[in-house]
Amino acid sequence: MQPETRTEQRNAVGAEVRHPLSEKDGQAVAAMRKEGLPFNGKMSDPSARPPFDEVMEHTPDARGVTYEKRAVGGVPGISCTPQGARAGAAILYLHGGAYVLGSANAYRHFAGQIAARAKTTVFIAEYRLAPEHRFPAALDDAKAAYRGLVEGGARKIAIVGDSAGGGLAR
Repeated sequence: MQPETRTEQRNAVGAEVRHPLSEKDGQAVAAMRKEGLPFNGKMSDPSARPPFDEVMEHTPDARGVTYEKRAVGGVPGISCTPQGARAGAAILYLHGGAYVLGSANAYRHFAGQIAARAKTTVFIAEYRLAPEHRFPAALDDAKAAYRGLVEGGARKIAIVGDSAGGGLAR
């Protein structure tokens, strides 16, 4: 069986570059999947927001990362700033949840882990969710947050997301 991989970047000609998961990351992925099994197929409407957020709350806090509620480009969210964060760089994190679930608060420790490893501040956008806010609300919020990071001085910005957030990141 081949090891699971994670996509980290594209090379100069745009081809996807894959790296094998470390043993420690593989164990974390397996634990997350096990934690989520009881919820498979049960998280498809706004009533599932609290249990979805509770699952994400199990992600351990990253050492040396501070968390601050703030707005970027008029979009509320949470900044996760590691000690020694790179100046002029930022990561815009767009959370998953099928455009219906998820929150910046629930994803703060997950994004904090990314911030700690990348040594870069991560802003988790609290984009507007469906069905209360129809398309293109989430996309508009993602674009506004990106513009806000640029206006705030970030010159190197990575856009990262999982699930629905991955769709917004594209």
